[in-house]
Parts: sequence; C-alpha cells; structure tokens
Amino acid sequence: MRKNFRLLLVFFILAVAGTSCNTTYKSQQLAYHSYTINDSLQKDTALINFLAPYKANVNTLMNGVIGYADVNMEKKCPEVQLGNFLADAYLHMAKEKYNTDVMQQ
Repeated sequence: MRKNFRLLLVFFILAVAGTSCNTTYKSQQLAYHSYTINDSLQKDTALINFLAPYKANVNTLMNGVIGYADVNMEKKCPEVQLGNFLADAYLHMAKEKYNTDVMQQ
C-alpha cells in the first residue's frame, strides 16, 4: 500500500510539474504601420552587393517571354482569363507528370 502511495505521489508531482512549466506569451499591443517604398529611401548597399551575383541570372529567367495572348490578361476577382490560363497550365502539367487523365468537373 505504501509503495502504491509513493508511486501515485511521484506521478502526481510529475504531472503538476509537467503542466505548470508551460510559458505562454501574449501580445500586449498590436499596431499596424503602412510603409511606402519609393526612391526617397536610402539604398542598402550591403544587400545590393549580396544579390549582385544572382541578378543577371534571375533577370534573364524572369524577363523571358513564355507565351502570347490575343487578349489582355488582368488579375481581378473572382474568375478571369489569367486565372483560367493558370488552371489550364496546372492541369496540363499534372497530366504530363502523372501520365494520367486528371478529372475535370
């Protein structure tokens, strides 16, 4: 009986210690700020120098023409030609990658 009591006491102490050592932090204040990025800001030369080796490669990849459209593709909500184009592109890529007909509804 005494052994069971000690075991129960140890279990109780461990349970209390395990749950009481949980630290929770709560924000005391929340503030939103609007930052305008324009030419009046001073340039960060350290960041520019860090990114310089990658700039030419990234610009070459990002400035390449990937296709042409007869209509202007704008980003609006909820359903527009640009969104439909991307959905069709993902569907085409999924069919190629998984070599199966992806179900359309």
